[in-house]
This record gives sequence, C-alpha cells and structure tokens, in this order.
Amino acid sequence: MDLRSRLSESLLYANIGPRDHPYRQKVFVTATYSWLASGAFGLLALLHAFGERDVRLSLLEAVCSATMLVIALGLVITKNVVLARTCFLLTVLILLMAMLITGGYEYTGQLWLITFPVGAFFLTDIVGGVWWVLAELVTIGLLVTLAHYGFVTLAYEDQAIIQIVLTLVVISIALFAYQRSREQLQTQAAESGRNLRAEQLKAEVIIENIGEAVLATDQRGAIVFVNRTGAAMLGWRADDLLGQKFITAVPMLDDQGKRVPSDQRPLRTLLEESRSMRTTATYVRKDGSTFRAFALASPIIVDGKQLGSIGLIRDITAEDKVDRAKTEFIALASHQLRTPLSAIGWLSELLLNGDAGKVSKEQHRYIQQINDSKLRMARLLDDMLMVSALEAGSFAITPEPVDIPEIAHQVVAREAALQNEPGKLRLAEEYGPHLTHAHVDLVVIRTVLQVLISNACKYTPANGIVSVTVKCSDERPNATCASSISIEVNDTGYGIPGAEQTQIFHKMFRASNIITKDTDGTGLGLFIVKAILDYIGGSISFTSALDQGSTFRVLLPLGTAPPLKAVDHA
Repeated sequence: MDLRSRLSESLLYANIGPRDHPYRQKVFVTATYSWLASGAFGLLALLHAFGERDVRLSLLEAVCSATMLVIALGLVITKNVVLARTCFLLTVLILLMAMLITGGYEYTGQLWLITFPVGAFFLTDIVGGVWWVLAELVTIGLLVTLAHYGFVTLAYEDQAIIQIVLTLVVISIALFAYQRSREQLQTQAAESGRNLRAEQLKAEVIIENIGEAVLATDQRGAIVFVNRTGAAMLGWRADDLLGQKFITAVPMLDDQGKRVPSDQRPLRTLLEESRSMRTTATYVRKDGSTFRAFALASPIIVDGKQLGSIGLIRDITAEDKVDRAKTEFIALASHQLRTPLSAIGWLSELLLNGDAGKVSKEQHRYIQQINDSKLRMARLLDDMLMVSALEAGSFAITPEPVDIPEIAHQVVAREAALQNEPGKLRLAEEYGPHLTHAHVDLVVIRTVLQVLISNACKYTPANGIVSVTVKCSDERPNATCASSISIEVNDTGYGIPGAEQTQIFHKMFRASNIITKDTDGTGLGLFIVKAILDYIGGSISFTSALDQGSTFRVLLPLGTAPPLKAVDHA
C-alpha cells in the first residue's frame, strides 16, 4: 500500500466515533466476565446445595452458571459481543432479583446488588451503564411493589432495601463520573493518536515526493531510509540501497575525476565528529553515470547519543552548466573589453601629457575624468575575471617566497597617496618576525591586503586611525596546513550595521550607511577575499560596531595546501 492510500485510510479512520473501542478488546472483556461469572455461580450453587441445603437457590445458580457458560461459548463462536453482553447482564440481573427474594448465602445478596453497576459500566459504556442501573432500580421497585401486595416475600426489611437503593445510587454516580472521565481521556488519546498518525503520514508523503533526495543512515553510515527521489537520483531501487553503506554505494569524485577515499568523505567526518556538513561534489550512480550535487547533512542526536545522520542531496547538474556558461561568458566579455579600455587609457594619457597639443584647463579636467573612469572600469574587469576564475575552479595558486611586510607597506603607501587630504588618516603598521620569505601566493596576499586596507581607508572619516598588523600564527584554518599568517586590519570608521553584518561577504553587497559616502564601490572586494580564502582553505572573521569602526582578521594557510576546488556561491 503506497503512502497516499495509507493517508486516505488514516483520514477515513479519523471519522470513527469515540465510543467505538477496538473490537477485540470488547470480546476479551465480555468473555472474561462470562467465564468468571460461570465459575462463580457454579461455586455458589455447590455452596448453597451442600451448605445451606437450599435446593431452590442452588438450582437457580446452577442455571445461571450454565447460562454464563453458554454465553461465553456463543461469544467465542459468533463474535456477537452485543448479544453476549446483553444476555450476561440480563442473567445477572435475574439472579440478583432472586437474591433479593432469598437473601443469598447468609444474606450476601445485598452485596451483589450494589456491585451490579460496576459490571454494567465496564461492560458497556457510560450510556449503557446508566440504562442498566435504571433497569436494576426499576426491577427492585417492581419487586417491592409485588411484596407490598403479598405476591412475593422479600428477604430484607424495607429499611435494608432503602439502604441498598441509596448505596446503589451513590456507587452508580461515582462510576458514572469515573467512566465519563475515563472515556474523555480515551477519546482525547484516540484523537491525539489519529492526529499524530495523520501528521506522520503527511510528512512521509511530503518526504517521498520532495524534489531532493532525503537519506538517513545509522551510526555506521549504513542507509536506513531513502525517499523515492533519492533512489531515482542515485540510480538504485530503494530496497536495494537499504542496509548498504552510503560511502560504498555512492562514490564521490573530486574535481580531477578521481574517486575520493572513504576516510576523506564528508559523511565519515560527520559521523566521527558529530557536526553538520555541506559540500558540492560529483557523485556516481549505480550505472556509472555522474551528476553534480549539493549535499547537506546533520547528525541525529537523541539524549546526547548519536544515532546516525540525515541528509539532503540536490542535483545541480543543470544549474552547474548554466553557471559555468555564465562564468565563461563573463570571462570572455571581460577579455574583449580590455582592448578598447587599453586604447582609451593610452589616448587619455597622451592628451593629459600634452603629446597631442596643449589643452585648456577645462579640457584637461574632462580628459582626467575619462582616464579615472577607465581605471575604475579596468579594476572592475579585473575583479570580474577573478570571480570567474574562482567560480570555475581555474584560479591558479603559485606559492613563492614573498616579502609580506614590503607588499603590505606598498599597499599602505599607495592608499596614503590616494587620500584627497594628506594626513587626514593616521596609518599604523606592525609586522612580526619571519615574514620576509613567507611561502604564499603573491596575487592572493596582494589582493587580500589591497581590499582590506583600501576599505578601511575609504570608510574611515578624517582624523581616524587605520592599523595593519601582520604576524605568524600557530592557528590552523584547515586540517591540512601546518600554521598560518594572521592579517588584522583595524579602523575607527563608520562600522557595519548589525542587521547587515551577515550579508557583508555577499556578492555586490554594500552596507547602507556607506553607499552615499562612496559611490564608486562595486561590492565585490570582500566577496573576492572570502572566495579566495575558501578556495585555499583560509578563513576571515570580523567584528564591527556602528560609528566605532571594524576589525577584519584573515588567516592565510602555510604548509601543505589543500587541493584545488571550485567555490560554491549558492
């Protein structure tokens, strides 16, 4: 039965009335009462026959015992619980009226009379119990009336009968209250159970038909659940995947097309370290075909114990192709724009230098604006080309000995020279030892320093302070590096609004408080820095307070470099 059928069945089941208890329970309770009553009446018949020598009462009890036996056997054969229940209570009621006449064994009949409501309420329901208690009271009243006119003789005085009736009423009221609360609790429990089951089935329907693969594994990495989409995406039948280890059944390829070893799979790290993971990678289907996918997984932890993992896989093959086509187009367009920009720059410099003849002050100002615009466009093209290379996974990393203090000082000096008012900012530099021959990529270190220092200077008002600190660090931004270089740029500038700090590394994002202060920014600088650091296994963090300044800290990995990888900017 599929999930839709099960859900329909659940919704139909929700229409069942609250008084309809499970049928097997009704049969069991009625049969149990019948067997016990048959045995009890049989023992009483023997007791009255040989103890009090009351043949008449003994015969009546023997008949009742046989009747209860027939009811029990009939219930087992016919399963007609309503008929059996009615016959049972009617037989008991007849016997109780006989006890009212005879008094029972040593006048214990009054005890049985007041216990009748217990069986009536428990064998039926709250309404049935009330009707049977009323039947008992009416029958007692009928016998009292017959005794009053001399048709029968009762074993009890009027005062005793009044006590029996009062006790009967009190017990019935208590049972009514108890049974009502019990049935209300049963109704609520049944309703909660139905709602829970319906919600569970709805969730199963949603998971089965969601557009992404959903998988769950145990603590060993064996698949314990996979939805329909997941089985189709991986090229397996769902039943064939269950029990197999995900790492074995679904191989992963790196960007060079090589199979990723089991001990380097993200799922292995998740299960060993109990932390969430996300990755973009190439997976292999059962038939050997491959597809690009974004995977997100988290550990399942209950009461502090890890039970396994649950993950979501989304096929991004089509998206990846579109993204690569877009990246290639941007790269091609950027390259093609370089030629006319170079011509514009050469011609504008020719005019500014007077090589083509003398120009007026107003003409010189216009030509200077043309040249400045060309420089901004050239920087934008450089940024676009770098973003394209990072997203395509073709950004080349070439570590070499670099004098980092010299590079940083060049960037600081250039920014100081660009200030409209010399000396408006105080620029401080501090460099640690062992940095003159650090083994890093020159483009990476220059880009990181240029973006961080340029931003700090642009977004710090007059008389502010910008400090640059570079030193070696024992911190490891990734598991494969031996140490790192720490770059910290602090300013006393405008700061970043708290509500916007989570977006600071997004492409084309610019904080609302600086857009009007600097209209030339592109919003690509910090995005590129973050993308580069993700690419090489570094890290960047920051703290900022509005109108108080910001501090950006970068860790550049040293030692064994991680393999090249495409950067996910989804």
